Amino acid sequence: MNRILVDRNPHNNVTRTALMHGARLVEVLFSGAEASVAGNIYAGLVDSILPSRFAFVNIGLEKNAFLYIDDSREADLFKDENGKPVLQIKPGQTILVQALKDPSGEKGAYVTGRLGFKGRFVVLSKLTNRRPGIGISKKIEDAGERKRLKRIVAAHLPEGTEAVVRTNAAGCAEAELAAEIRRLSILCQRAETEWQFVKAPALLQAFGAAAASDVSELFDKTVDEIVINDTSLFTEIADAAAGFFAGAEARVKPYDADIPLFSAYGAETQIEKALQKRVWLKSGGFLVIEQTEACAVIDVNTGKYAGKKDHEQSVLTVNLEAAAEIARQLRLRNLGGIIIVDFIDMKQPESVQRLTAALSSQIKLDRVAAKVVGMTELGLMQMTRKKIRKPLAAEIYQTKEGQTI
Repeated sequence: MNRILVDRNPHNNVTRTALMHGARLVEVLFSGAEASVAGNIYAGLVDSILPSRFAFVNIGLEKNAFLYIDDSREADLFKDENGKPVLQIKPGQTILVQALKDPSGEKGAYVTGRLGFKGRFVVLSKLTNRRPGIGISKKIEDAGERKRLKRIVAAHLPEGTEAVVRTNAAGCAEAELAAEIRRLSILCQRAETEWQFVKAPALLQAFGAAAASDVSELFDKTVDEIVINDTSLFTEIADAAAGFFAGAEARVKPYDADIPLFSAYGAETQIEKALQKRVWLKSGGFLVIEQTEACAVIDVNTGKYAGKKDHEQSVLTVNLEAAAEIARQLRLRNLGGIIIVDFIDMKQPESVQRLTAALSSQIKLDRVAAKVVGMTELGLMQMTRKKIRKPLAAEIYQTKEGQTI
């Protein structure tokens, strides 16, 4: 049985939302006082401009946000005769931006002027000069379904907007898509109006703080139940689930047992293990996972695996098992950016091809965009995974230091 666990700490309002596939923990999201700012929309105050066409923008956080000027609304509005963006942003100017990535370490949030209003099925945006039209998630592979979704969205898309259809939209009824597009359109119009009448820096719309939003991100028709340990959250999420699909609210269940929710379902133990460097594989092999400032590095070892007489096949067996676990650990630990994997050396090109294909297949299960780049000349597998929220370790250590867990 697949389930979502929603655990609110009554002492500080920090909420953890976990996705479980059977007994295995897949992903954990945090919301509360230090919740993700990704998706939030701000009226920002331009602090300074760099010669390299980057700007630092005050959005009201501890550190200034980072904006690539060519990603600003102003770059889309003002172009020269060759179509090149003309610098129109100046220090002290108020601009409308959206956070794409949370602050990390010494770096502030990364923001863009191209706003995207994300629902369960669609991301709605104002029409830009670079991305007109309707995009469909590559994970929706059925040609007939892609055509159906594009037709429906085109029929309901407001003038001056564009849309990207998300994976969750597969099989979605037209009425559900139309209702979400209308709701997102209202949010878009509100942001377009409000930012001109507030004193920057100011938060205009928050999308990263609500537990109901986290549930929406993780929930789909394969989830059998949503178990919640807080009465007010139960009501809020049950109401939100009613808009997911018919009967979804019936899958929302209250939890009031004496054993803590995450402990009862084994999530707490798995979170603790996800903070450790070493991850054991069932074969006896193991992974060593380390996060650096520049990238995440994963080393694959045979460990206790005795193997077979065929050395190449033995190594491939461990590597294939490691590939599946690596895909899970990246999602569970929320590791992003550049990822380097040192698999056990294989001699045959066919083995490398099988491993690359297996890893590529496994990361398709991740809701965050990830890509296998391939092997380097030194035999290291290169990957990338989009950075959005903080890594799991950063969330936990931060909340422990602030005594919020």
